Amino acid sequence: MKVVVLDLDGTLYKKKSVVLEMLSNFCKKRGYELSKIETEYKKAYNIIKQSKKQHPSIKDFFSEVDKIFLENIGLNANDENLKELDQLADEAKIKVLLEIEPRSHLRNFLINVKNRGLKTIVFSGSHDIHKQVELEPEKESFSEKLEFKIQQLEKLNLIDLIDEVIPTTKFGGYKPDLTIFKKLVEYLGCEPFECIMIGDSDNDMAAKDIGMKTILIGEGKGFKWHPQYVANNFEEIDAIVRSMR
Repeated sequence: MKVVVLDLDGTLYKKKSVVLEMLSNFCKKRGYELSKIETEYKKAYNIIKQSKKQHPSIKDFFSEVDKIFLENIGLNANDENLKELDQLADEAKIKVLLEIEPRSHLRNFLINVKNRGLKTIVFSGSHDIHKQVELEPEKESFSEKLEFKIQQLEKLNLIDLIDEVIPTTKFGGYKPDLTIFKKLVEYLGCEPFECIMIGDSDNDMAAKDIGMKTILIGEGKGFKWHPQYVANNFEEIDAIVRSMR
């Protein structure tokens, strides 16, 4: 074993929904009932997702969702209303993704990993609509994504224990695209079986299909890619990693 690869959001800390935070603030501002607004947003999301239309970026995808959402609740999808949703989304992102605390036993786990001579990589970037996004690195602002991920690790007080932070957009896409995992392994200069992927979602567990070892933190019910190991916390993950060769 040479490399421990960790997802970030939902893995190093318990993740909350940016969209739910955005919609909650939208309802407070506009006086809507959250449950109804959440339902309408999900409908709009599913319409765009099921259309299988290709989009140049994640932002473009959600811009289309926002337009349908606004129309469904009887508002004009004009620049002013779209700008309001964009601003609320940015505010929600800051609150949800930066007001965070590390999972229990995480720092001790990383210290132990480093003491065993293993490399630690944070590999962040996952989306269910990855096949519908024709990602163009300049539009996805790779440097901004990297800077934000570093901010998160600094907030978690973990940056000193991470060898490298790699947004998946460095390789032109998102998990669970297997090409992304293959490019990561090539970049690291090792074999898939020499890497452990630790994550909280099905998209992370896709790494299993290229030969990486996989550990899920949380429950994996209904997953397409069944994890090799499941753990409740990083103390359990530490024991699993110690048992590997």
